[in-house]
Amino acid sequence: LIEDESSSDLSIESKQPSEITADELLEKIRTSSYSIHVLICICSMSWGIGALAIMSSAFYDISNSTLTSLSDEFELYEGRSYLREFASSSFMVGNMVGGLISSAIADRIGRRPVMIVCTAGISIMFFLLSFAPNIYLFIAGRLLHGMFYTGSGQSSWVLAFECTPSKLRAAAAFLYGTSWVVGYCLVVPIAMASATWRQFMLFSSLPIAAFFVAVLLFVPESLHWLATNGKREQIEKKWISKIKQPLLVVTTNSMREDDGEKRRSVLISYINSHKIILAFMAAIGLIWLSDAFIYFGLSLYSTTLAGNFYVNYMLMGLIEMPGYVLAHVALKRCSRRFVMCATHMTAAAAFVVLIFLAESSGLALVCWLIGKLAITVAYMNIYVMGSEIFPTQIRNSVIGICGVISRIGGVFAPYVKALSRVSPVLPLVAFGSFALFAAIIALFLPETKDKSLDESISSDNSQRDEENQQQQE
Repeated sequence: LIEDESSSDLSIESKQPSEITADELLEKIRTSSYSIHVLICICSMSWGIGALAIMSSAFYDISNSTLTSLSDEFELYEGRSYLREFASSSFMVGNMVGGLISSAIADRIGRRPVMIVCTAGISIMFFLLSFAPNIYLFIAGRLLHGMFYTGSGQSSWVLAFECTPSKLRAAAAFLYGTSWVVGYCLVVPIAMASATWRQFMLFSSLPIAAFFVAVLLFVPESLHWLATNGKREQIEKKWISKIKQPLLVVTTNSMREDDGEKRRSVLISYINSHKIILAFMAAIGLIWLSDAFIYFGLSLYSTTLAGNFYVNYMLMGLIEMPGYVLAHVALKRCSRRFVMCATHMTAAAAFVVLIFLAESSGLALVCWLIGKLAITVAYMNIYVMGSEIFPTQIRNSVIGICGVISRIGGVFAPYVKALSRVSPVLPLVAFGSFALFAAIIALFLPETKDKSLDESISSDNSQRDEENQQQQE
């Protein structure tokens, strides 16, 4: 009887649910199922369709023997020429607005609903824009386009990050970058297959519609969001069932990490006690703004360079692939501040050299590609350094603020083409000035490589205190 009772007790205990964290569950799923790999691959495509949406403005205003442009149909010349650039910059304005709205909604209702709605919105807006009767409705549509673009890309990144085991996150980041380049280059065959800008917009909606279907079928809600919000039934149905161990239960912290009111109060109190954070926010925001202006300005301006504009644009996209590899090596072996300064100085030097070169020379194209390569590496570095320089408790809020500042550069990037109509040297002066400006600002940032997040701030403060004491003595 004793043996029977003990065995029955053991059987009861074995049926008790085991409590594990969300990350532990993800690791179990990674080793027993390919579902996470599929999820990462599908989510990464959001950056590809995002690149298609944002870079479409490089071609819908080009006129040649096979493509009728937006300017031709709506007569955007002389006194109405400013509307050409405004059609592109309105997308960036929508990007700013969407970044502020979509993140708050995704924290409240979930990542997946926002990703689904915004992806559908991108495809629908492409379709509707192909029937725009005038330039003003086209501009309004591009504004909405930009809002949906941010919601899709941002929510998909967060969803994938929250559903990816730590061992796969580096590969996931590289996959997102690769997807961006694919979407960037996909603009070319779509433009070549289109007879008018209306066909170009219509054809662009098709791959996004296919991506929308894939999200509906294969992408579940973020595991971390479900766990944080206590959605236990959905966790068991969508996640625990993948490893066929129904007794596992995901545990979370009792306090929600996405509490917006708490986050704001922490940010304010932290800034009050660490005034240097404001300087870091301004520095990172301005560098990010400069990079956005140069990156998108270069990409859009590439179709006006001497030679085949399809080839020039494609090369500007493909050069980013070695940029991702170079950034990975540089960030691993060199200090963050050195990478930041060196890449911006390299870009500035390339743009200065271009002033003295013939526009049609092969060396000029090489300098353009060097500038784009350097800015690609700088762009990746600003994401890393921006995440490292700010403490955990305020990082999301501060990075969000810096991201909004950076989009101001994207708003003005389309006007680089307008500068070229005044003088072909002005775009080079603008690119070089912003790159040099960013390099100088980077000199005043603390080094963050191989340091804890709070360590870089505290060490910088202590160094300043020592300097002040020496001056007083």
